[in-house]
Amino acid sequence: MALQTWSNWALCIVAAPLACVGSAGAVRAVVARTRPGLQRLLLCLPAVMLYSSLPFLFDVQSISRASAAAMLLWLANFKLLALCLGRGPLMQAGLSLGQFTALLLWPIAPEIDVDGRVQILHDTRTRASTAFQRVFWRAPENLVIFFLALLTLTHPSVPLLAKTYSAAFGVCCYCDLWANVCASLVIWLHGMEVAPSWNRPWLQTSLADFWARRWNLPTSSSLKYLVYEPLMEGRLVACSEPHTGETKGTAATEQVPPSGANSARQVEQRHVAKADGGSGPKTGAIVGVNLGADLTPSGSLGGVAPGAEDGNGDALMPAAAGPAAAGPVASEKDLTGRGASERRTNRRSGSAARRVIGLAATFIVSGIMHELLLYICTGDQAQLGKQAIFFAIQAPLVMAEQRLVKTLARLHIHLPTWLCIPVASLTLQIPAKYWFWGAYFAAVHSRASPLASPPSLLPVPAPVPLQSVLLVSDVAPALVTVVANGTAKLEL
Repeated sequence: MALQTWSNWALCIVAAPLACVGSAGAVRAVVARTRPGLQRLLLCLPAVMLYSSLPFLFDVQSISRASAAAMLLWLANFKLLALCLGRGPLMQAGLSLGQFTALLLWPIAPEIDVDGRVQILHDTRTRASTAFQRVFWRAPENLVIFFLALLTLTHPSVPLLAKTYSAAFGVCCYCDLWANVCASLVIWLHGMEVAPSWNRPWLQTSLADFWARRWNLPTSSSLKYLVYEPLMEGRLVACSEPHTGETKGTAATEQVPPSGANSARQVEQRHVAKADGGSGPKTGAIVGVNLGADLTPSGSLGGVAPGAEDGNGDALMPAAAGPAAAGPVASEKDLTGRGASERRTNRRSGSAARRVIGLAATFIVSGIMHELLLYICTGDQAQLGKQAIFFAIQAPLVMAEQRLVKTLARLHIHLPTWLCIPVASLTLQIPAKYWFWGAYFAAVHSRASPLASPPSLLPVPAPVPLQSVLLVSDVAPALVTVVANGTAKLEL
């Protein structure tokens, strides 16, 4: 498409959200009348097509296209597909239209209580104070790190590995700033408690800690519901109760869930890691039931091993994603409302091979989506394949890390945190230097403004050809002068 003007860009900014809100209302009506499965999927395909096409309203190599692709083409579509399979927080009974729309379209993940339900704040004053706190939570820290990263990325003498760290932390802080603004609006307007989207990835103590608790947690949650859980359960569509028909009533009075809503009451517990002296929103990944300890115990190289179990024998698994994707992956959840002992038995039934396959598939899908987003946002085909390699090696690295954890535990060796952080960071960032951020550095070009054409898209004037070339071989040294009209003049 032609380069956008400011008026066309503003029109797209207005029209695209209105189309998305309308589609969210239609999806909610479909969910209320259909069971999870093929029929629901077919009826929701127009919304999937809408979310997949909206990023193309904006110019290539623009922040607007990148944001729309990450929020709609990936995150919203994954949430919607999980909903068609009867999975994810959108299956929560009693969500109002505003709450349903916010969960579907915004890059957020809700806080889930021990009963698997979205936590709602009903007191207006509590909503306002929580929203205000969320806006300014870690804002000074994020701003300082973001501008330091920006300075490092734009300085020509900074080595590539340092730029890799700057890109990772700068993207995290930038996304965390606007994610907290989105979260505060959702808390204030809709009363939903929203989990943090990013959690200081520079403090990672292991690869599992990075992917499961710190990096792009909303996207990783969607990967968990759409990729990992179906593989662990051996079925695409979650178990659901018999169809109950269309629900009626408001969020406060509705008692009968939409069809298949009980299948989303997955028993989870969010591990709470209080930050800043106990203030601020809760952090941490969605993990298995009754997790008794940190994913990364203080003073040791920690994380959740593929096939590892918590104190109750519940299998745990980290997920995978990058700047547009990955974070927590939990164990197989209770989908039928049975007792705790039976839930633990069901979790143990998942074989170690199935858990490893689920982990590898989660990383592979994340890599494929990153490749797709990189091509859509930059139009550069030369970098395709690099990010797929980066995510493909993450599962073996995580499994090797967990083998090391178990070996050190048997030997009663506990590595200090100050050593775990740089080791885990280098293990992640050195491959990212070549196969993740390196692809972005090569594909993304600087722009004078969000609507300006990148340098690679500007027309390049053709060189003025010479009308003739004079070779001098058997005469005295000569001076060949090229004149403006393209002719050559020999001066003896």
